[in-house]
Amino acid sequence: NLLSNLFALDEEILSLAFYTVEDKEIKSWQFLDRQFPQGLGLKVVYNRETESWESEKDGKKISLKDERILKIIKQGKPRINKINYEVKSSDGTSRTVEAYECVTAIFDGEMSEFEEFIEDGEVVGFLRYILTLEKMQVAVMEEQNRLGAKLEDLKRSNELASQASAKATGDSIRSTLINLSLGAVLVLFLSFAIAVVIGNKVSRPILALKESAQKIAMGDYSQEVKIDSDDEIGILGENFDDMRVQVRQFTENLQELVDEKTKEISDILNSIDQGIFTINMDLSVNAQHSKKAGEIFSLDNFQDSSLKKIFAIDDDKLTEFSSWLQLIKNPNKIKRWKKYSELSPVHEIIQSVQGAERIIELDYRPILDGDSLSKLMILSKDVTEERIVRAALKRTKQEQYLTMERVFALVNNDEDYLRPFMEDVSSVIDGLEVVDLVILSSDGINNLFRDVHTLKGNAGSYGFNEISRMASPVEDFLEKAKAIKVFTPQHCSEFNVALGDLKGEYEAITAMRSKLFTGSQDGMTVSRTKFNRLLSYIRERVITDLDLISYEMDQLGMKEFFGLCRKYQNVIVDYRSSYDKKIADLEVKTPNILIHPDLMRKFDMAITHLVRNSLDHGIESDEERAYAGKGVGRISISFAMRGDDAVLQIEDNGCGISAELIAGRAFAKGVISESELVAMSHQEKIELIFHPGFSTKNDVSFFSGRGVGMDAAKESIEKCGGRVQLKTEVGIGTRVILSLPVESK
Repeated sequence: NLLSNLFALDEEILSLAFYTVEDKEIKSWQFLDRQFPQGLGLKVVYNRETESWESEKDGKKISLKDERILKIIKQGKPRINKINYEVKSSDGTSRTVEAYECVTAIFDGEMSEFEEFIEDGEVVGFLRYILTLEKMQVAVMEEQNRLGAKLEDLKRSNELASQASAKATGDSIRSTLINLSLGAVLVLFLSFAIAVVIGNKVSRPILALKESAQKIAMGDYSQEVKIDSDDEIGILGENFDDMRVQVRQFTENLQELVDEKTKEISDILNSIDQGIFTINMDLSVNAQHSKKAGEIFSLDNFQDSSLKKIFAIDDDKLTEFSSWLQLIKNPNKIKRWKKYSELSPVHEIIQSVQGAERIIELDYRPILDGDSLSKLMILSKDVTEERIVRAALKRTKQEQYLTMERVFALVNNDEDYLRPFMEDVSSVIDGLEVVDLVILSSDGINNLFRDVHTLKGNAGSYGFNEISRMASPVEDFLEKAKAIKVFTPQHCSEFNVALGDLKGEYEAITAMRSKLFTGSQDGMTVSRTKFNRLLSYIRERVITDLDLISYEMDQLGMKEFFGLCRKYQNVIVDYRSSYDKKIADLEVKTPNILIHPDLMRKFDMAITHLVRNSLDHGIESDEERAYAGKGVGRISISFAMRGDDAVLQIEDNGCGISAELIAGRAFAKGVISESELVAMSHQEKIELIFHPGFSTKNDVSFFSGRGVGMDAAKESIEKCGGRVQLKTEVGIGTRVILSLPVESK
């Protein structure tokens, strides 16, 4: 409104605009010129490529060329430039005039920080107006012309007087020498008197006008411009005095406007929902503050309170705050204020009011005196309700996310395959609940640790990622428990809390499962086509041998290998979301071969551990693979029947296993002695990787590094009467072959 009113009152303002720059976007929030005196509305956008303002008015697109905007933004500093400006009227006519372009940048910082604000993409505003002094220039030109004409008249009068004097002198010479002498003296005297009178009449008002102009230029508008002349110079003086009065009125009104705006700002300051106050470099608090500051900090005499009392901090914290304030007062450190503001030791204050907790969030702004920090403005806000709402929203989102994760995991897994997993989880939790840490042996801890580690890996493969996350603290505790000699009540409490979280997630999944799958869960999914065919064979006596019938019934439960490998793809997806490695989807080389789920379950634990170890150990980082000229990391799996054995192979194209590296680490960790190391074959050194607790990684990650995976994989297969073979080549990859006798399925 202020810009619109100013533009409407002063016709010499040709254009008036306020626009902002944020990142690469330039928007004009008020754009007025003589072609569009009512403005173009909000958000007139500047097109950098065409160097034009673009808007829409009355359904028509408008494009106004303005080549100076980018130069103005680059300069940044307040400037007044004399330019040639094309004025377009609302009737479509245009003309070019000399004008003054006045620009100033407006932003929440000092002028020395301008370039940093632009580089950081923060909001910077620009106020720009273009004005012409045509009326004053015309008035001055007219007065100059009138004064020139008057001087020409005086010049001609002097010339005529000189001519008349010359003629009179000639006549006097013809009359008498005495008359000539007397006439010459008289003419000389009269000429001198006339020159003095005319000179005084012309110069005195001009000098008076000059003196008045000098006083006005110095800012003194109080003295009236009086020109004691009734000619054109007197008229010029009257016009000059009119201009003096107008300028004086404008100046006085401007001060009133400033006072009015100052009051408005003060009113706004006291009405905003934020506490604002300032402190000096010696930590003294200034009296000026917003009304909200006293309310936020619950202080009636806020202006008389110390910073220590306002912040409710102890002497050590106050000393720390003072040290920070002294650190950032250096001018070259103010340029990056936000970063240094983050170093403040006090960012929020927690108060207890009538038993309820209140959280006050603090922010800081520098106040400079030249190039030095003279004061610090502190902005405070009560964010208690905001934090409560945010925490509730976070909990709701987390619960919604977990609900969807549980649903997807339950729906995406075959119930026949899911049932034994849930039984395994229940069994592990039951085993943990009856643990007595005081009497638990080292072997017992190792067994529990292996069970939890396996549970964590299996849960992720089924898509129950929250089970994996809840199992991790239990696993961490059991890892730590290996070195604890005496368990304290605090240890027991830590273990029970971690176990409670794991059990809670299991119960939530169980409840969701009962909702999704009503009725008895003790069932089996079979192919309807296969079942009807077998039923037809039996009814029609095509098959009468009981062994054949038993075999065909067993075939009803057979499933394609590809479908049963889906869960291991989940392990790869989960790993890719957490670690920066380019790894392809699981490659199933024998997707259509049929295998019974019961047999596949015997391979399951080993497959899960081997896939996780290939991801974290076998496949190198992207940088290492690029250096070696290798492409994307890959893991493949295949299944085949070889005589009486079911053979499953897992292979990766990673770094392979160095026999010497494995043996060296085993010796360093005390797994083998020096004599055993010397006597070992190449394959025996490689198979040290199956030793309990042995790992090639120095760091423990969520996926591996605890020395359990390879050991657990081998043990699970050997328990079923099978065997594990390991084939590897450094720089090429590793292949693990799992074999189980068919009779054991």
